[in-house]
Amino acid sequence: ASSLQGHGQPKDADKCLDRLTQLKPWSWHPYLARGRLVRSRGDNVGARKVLATAQSINPKSGATALEIAAAYHCEGKLQDAIE
Repeated sequence: ASSLQGHGQPKDADKCLDRLTQLKPWSWHPYLARGRLVRSRGDNVGARKVLATAQSINPKSGATALEIAAAYHCEGKLQDAIE
């Protein structure tokens, strides 16, 4: 999905992640990927919402925690990023 986004095909990236989520609703990976994609588009609040789903599925994911912290950091919410 990030490759599609990087090549100027954001709608295809969204479709790809929609399909992955449909195929593997129990997996946190598609939610993590979507959170990264949404954050790369500058929507940190939206990214945190998607990443919260990834975190609820796999609360031990360091990658998800890092993305959530980065989203808070990009908004200047440093205390939230630390927590």
